[in-house]
Amino acid sequence: MVPMKSPVKHSPIDDDNDLLVAVANSNSMALEALYLKYHVRLAHFVARVTPRYENIEEIINDTFMAVLEERDGFS
Repeated sequence: MVPMKSPVKHSPIDDDNDLLVAVANSNSMALEALYLKYHVRLAHFVARVTPRYENIEEIINDTFMAVLEERDGFS
């Protein structure tokens, strides 16, 4: 399995629901915090399907693009 590393940043918002509401309010820092919080977990999950690092990163980025595009439904 490809080791997945993500920079660790601490967000003042820890609760996932609060992060999603902040994303819905176009808070880009909240989207970054959500991305950093779940990147490694998603990478490990996706690595079960594809071992290629490039595919894993593309799937994760596509996932967060979908979150961004659907942010109006979070509030």
